[in-house]
Amino acid sequence: MALDALLKLNFTGHSIEYIVSDEVSTNDIASSIGKAIGKPDLQWVQFTDEQALQGGIQAGLPQEISSNYAEMGHALHSGEMMADYWNNRPPVAGKVKLTDFAQTFAKAYNGATK
Repeated sequence: MALDALLKLNFTGHSIEYIVSDEVSTNDIASSIGKAIGKPDLQWVQFTDEQALQGGIQAGLPQEISSNYAEMGHALHSGEMMADYWNNRPPVAGKVKLTDFAQTFAKAYNGATK
């Protein structure tokens, strides 16, 4: 897949190739990572566009970057970001599942928080 394309370098122009190993909801992501890091009640919290914008600014991000993050969040929650994926949905072929990633993430997270 991606490795083959990078090794062969036989592509031209513009192309998109989705590599998928899991399809889960944002709530599933928060739950899996929360359990792995010892915070089983961790939840996915969705902010309004305005809350995301103001949160970025309050955290010290420049207005333009905060606006870009808010726009990205809007595209994610409206479905716009995933439209092409769903229209060109690939087979689930990857091997690393969310639960596997969560364990790897937990090791890095726990190492960083100690």
